[in-house]
Amino acid sequence: MLPPYCSLRRLMITVLFAVLLSTFLYAQPRNLSDSAKVSILTCGPAEEIYASFGHTGLRVVDPQSNVDYVFHWGIFDFDTPNFIMRFMLGETDYEMGVFPMKFFMKEYINRGSFVYEQEIDLNKEQKNLLWQRLWVNYLPENRTYRYNFVYDNCATRPYHAIIDCLGDGVVYDFSDNFTTYRDIINEHVSKSRWINLGITMIIGSEADKRIGTEQALSFPLYTKKALDRVASCKADGVIRPLVKTEELLVQAKEHHEAVPPAVSYSLQIVIPLLLAFVILVYYFIKQRTLVFLSSSVYVLSGIVGLLILFLWLVSTHPLVDDNYNVLWLNPLNIVLGVMTMLGKNNKYKFFLCIASALCNCAYLIVVVSCIQYASL
Repeated sequence: MLPPYCSLRRLMITVLFAVLLSTFLYAQPRNLSDSAKVSILTCGPAEEIYASFGHTGLRVVDPQSNVDYVFHWGIFDFDTPNFIMRFMLGETDYEMGVFPMKFFMKEYINRGSFVYEQEIDLNKEQKNLLWQRLWVNYLPENRTYRYNFVYDNCATRPYHAIIDCLGDGVVYDFSDNFTTYRDIINEHVSKSRWINLGITMIIGSEADKRIGTEQALSFPLYTKKALDRVASCKADGVIRPLVKTEELLVQAKEHHEAVPPAVSYSLQIVIPLLLAFVILVYYFIKQRTLVFLSSSVYVLSGIVGLLILFLWLVSTHPLVDDNYNVLWLNPLNIVLGVMTMLGKNNKYKFFLCIASALCNCAYLIVVVSCIQYASL
């Protein structure tokens, strides 16, 4: 008897999928021919936020075996139970996928993102080792992994899959090209978009520490640059670049900014100053409109502060620790906002105002000392 949560239809689909998968895996050649090629595909960013950083795929081509597949680690399911909460906790699971090259390329051609291909210089043994490991990784029990925005994602997985097949004969030139995670995010998510403001608020001081080429591997465009700075020692003792050739497969379309950056910068500066002015005026001109506006600002900033505190203390997301934005987006502002709305004027409200002012002063010290860059 089937358990109550398992329908006959779902069971049949599962069995059919397992049969098709086993047939698909069995149909693949065990070893690649001498003419096989391995390459890294770097796909450019798009307007959608989930595609703002681009994507990386690992292509294997073997004309003799009629093989032309792209392996990538960027599949996720919005229908996963408690997806939003799991995402906030940093417990998002991604999967490895395998697609024929023509199907993989179709998406990027349609949306007008560039695609670069870097052919990797591997010998026959290394290609076959990589080929076999990829199919082992694609087994149902292995393909799911815990996604991490910085340390383990669709860009780091194909890179390390190749590096691991080289053994000890790897030479790195990662001595310069220093940047920060915040700078990389700003490169990919335009400052003229409000989403940039949201991201900048929820990432903390970890994003402002200097990083090198190796730490920036989690971003596809930086993975591409890193591959150009890796070499391998061949059997004859000669050190050659890991990237054999590079080709532009798809030319990118031009994307136009919806909001001019100058306008966005002005809004991000003027609006907070205007709201601060309104709050100050409230203490001198106690009109009902200003009471409602100031209390709403307090409550909204406190809610954002709670989110920042939650990500800092509970979430396993990288870059959200030590976020000093919580000083000016203080969760205590929620209490202050409610007291303002109710017209409460007592010593508790006075102490809350003093605490809020001190926290704002502390945040200015953090910014001036470059511990964390300002969000605005």
